[in-house]
Amino acid sequence: MKIFHYIISLFFQTLILIREFLYTGGVFKKKTYKTYIISIGNLMVGGTGKTPTTAYISHCLQQQNIKHVVVSRGYKKKGKGTFIVQNINSQHLNDPKIVGDEPVLLSKKLLGVPIVVDSNKQIAIKTAIHKFKPQIVLLDDAFQSHYINKDIDLVLINSSDDLAKYQLLPLGLLREPLSSLRRASLVLFINKNKENPKIKKYIQPFLQQYNIPTMNAITQSQLYQYNPRSKKLTIKKSNTKIKEPVMIVAAIADPKPLIKTIQHICSNIISEYYFHDHFAYNIKNKKVQKLLYDINQYKKHNAQIGIITTLKDYVKIEHLSILKDPVVNIYVLDIDIRIDKEEKFLNYIIPENILNNNQ
Repeated sequence: MKIFHYIISLFFQTLILIREFLYTGGVFKKKTYKTYIISIGNLMVGGTGKTPTTAYISHCLQQQNIKHVVVSRGYKKKGKGTFIVQNINSQHLNDPKIVGDEPVLLSKKLLGVPIVVDSNKQIAIKTAIHKFKPQIVLLDDAFQSHYINKDIDLVLINSSDDLAKYQLLPLGLLREPLSSLRRASLVLFINKNKENPKIKKYIQPFLQQYNIPTMNAITQSQLYQYNPRSKKLTIKKSNTKIKEPVMIVAAIADPKPLIKTIQHICSNIISEYYFHDHFAYNIKNKKVQKLLYDINQYKKHNAQIGIITTLKDYVKIEHLSILKDPVVNIYVLDIDIRIDKEEKFLNYIIPENILNNNQ
């Protein structure tokens, strides 16, 4: 089986290199925009922190009074066409089934920031520029989008990951070989929990070869609780401990950092429900039915129970009846990133003329 995967991996690499050559050689044309475009991407399938990084950059731009728009393809969305998830004044569309879970998640975190979704990123960018006239477009998950000329290609690498994953699909989880880092403007190593020193040691030679600058970021978690009266999330203190029995419910690419965080704040985890990334929580799904059945068993005894999930999952379970049940406490763990050298980071990714004009 491993030999078979190796052959597929070589074939996959060949296709990737041919595609890249066709764009760099000018056979396939790239679309160029007058508006400054920052791409937030990665090399690996799954979560490396693109969404919290997008939110972080957006918050920094807001502090600098820089007009910007977030553009996303809305991965796994069912809606077709262009969607304005959020404009400057209000949220327009918050159905994750139609526009995707991550754009809805971002609309919860980025009040007043326009968010545009389309499977065709070129159309989404055109719409965003025409409608909102931003100074900067933040383009989510676009490192592999060769057909768009980006001013900055920010590449995220999870420095807490397993080194075995750093092989090309299907041997590992890489979407393209590490040599593709030569296209990066800046590599951001994100420490999600405990840093694996082997990652940097393995990747640094590629970065040094192409003279790619690097910076470091860490993740921080914040706990919220759903308030059934206000129908909003309220922030909890950093030292909060959850005393009631808790069920973990999550559909994310890498739940390991989440589990470690939850173990520090919950002393009684009774069950864990993990679904594939971007899972839509269909009520007909057997695993979802099992989750609801287990909750009902506690309801029969009028016992208090907690459900702890991520913000990405929360935006998809709002429609489930469990949010309205008085014996169920809904807790939400959200992840933010922090960069120590923020000013240096901003100077890397934002041109001087835009920074100066907004100070």
